[in-house]
Amino acid sequence: MAPAGLLSQSGFHGDLTSKYGDSKNNYNFSESLLNGFYSRDALQAWFQMEYSQPPELGAPFQGVRKLRLNYTTDLMELAVGDIYQIWGRGLMLNQIDDQLIDLDNGLRGLAATLHRGPVTGQILNGKAVLSKRSVEVAGFSDRRSNYRTKHQVFGTDWQIDGGHY
Repeated sequence: MAPAGLLSQSGFHGDLTSKYGDSKNNYNFSESLLNGFYSRDALQAWFQMEYSQPPELGAPFQGVRKLRLNYTTDLMELAVGDIYQIWGRGLMLNQIDDQLIDLDNGLRGLAATLHRGPVTGQILNGKAVLSKRSVEVAGFSDRRSNYRTKHQVFGTDWQIDGGHY
């Protein structure tokens, strides 16, 4: 098969966000985030690289920040890596990564979804490390987290589509 045929079945795209701030009150920051997306048939991959010295909010970081591989068919979806899910319209589970407010409550692990007729089942398993800022804990800073909590997460969500009324 010609190389053009291989490339036509694959896709890669990305985006870059860079921020820089310099101020007289020492609220300086320099951060860049690079997102990359790859897809080929049922396989998708996503990565995010960060270079921040220091970031606008949070701890300085250089390297691969996030990584996820997805495999999707008509009957199932499988994701391994950094997982973000919303269950029950966000009332049961609502995982996001919001760089603007330094909130990342996702987990690193495995998510599987199975579709069989009117039944959809989801399984989620992984570890989460949540960073927070609090005036109640020593070392408070407006820009950096001063404590962390670690969690092991295992959850299931089952839905039955009863049809349209």
